[in-house]
Amino acid sequence: MNATEIPLKEPAISAVAGDTEQLERAYIDASTRVPVLMFYTSAMAWLILGTLLAGFVSFKLHSPDLLSDISFLTWGRVRPAHMNVMVYGWASMAGMGTAIWLMARLCRTVLRYPLLLVAGACFWNLGVLLGVGGILLGDSTGYQWLEFPGYAAIILFVAYTLVASWAVLMFRYRRGGRSGGGGRLLT
Repeated sequence: MNATEIPLKEPAISAVAGDTEQLERAYIDASTRVPVLMFYTSAMAWLILGTLLAGFVSFKLHSPDLLSDISFLTWGRVRPAHMNVMVYGWASMAGMGTAIWLMARLCRTVLRYPLLLVAGACFWNLGVLLGVGGILLGDSTGYQWLEFPGYAAIILFVAYTLVASWAVLMFRYRRGGRSGGGGRLLT
């Protein structure tokens, strides 16, 4: 049996209900567009920077004496900066952007309080930027994956609090009773 021979069954619900559901999803997607794109654009920018830092780290492994007179370009500072850019800049921003879209879809409601997310993204980017700058300037804590200095960690905490408070508010205003396990897991 090929694709043209598959019997098609009539939908169990009317076309009007399907159109309403598609329209509802379109409104939800349109309302999340700006914050999600902000998180994804930031994630892509951090990915590019992290890739450049990774290339430099790799090059430093083969030529350790290259630019060794410049303290912030030594392997011991550039490698932690690269790893933190990839985790806190790229992966976290992409993950939060996806979680925002999923949360709005699972709660079946348009985005509420989008400025919390925009402010959270701005603070997160500022925290990662200050943290990477602190690592490169030698102000690292020395603990792997926690190298960001205290002043950057505080800004990241504020940013995460803004995004988490938005998630709690979205879960509070969800439509349709039970949202299943997915919505609770994201909060």
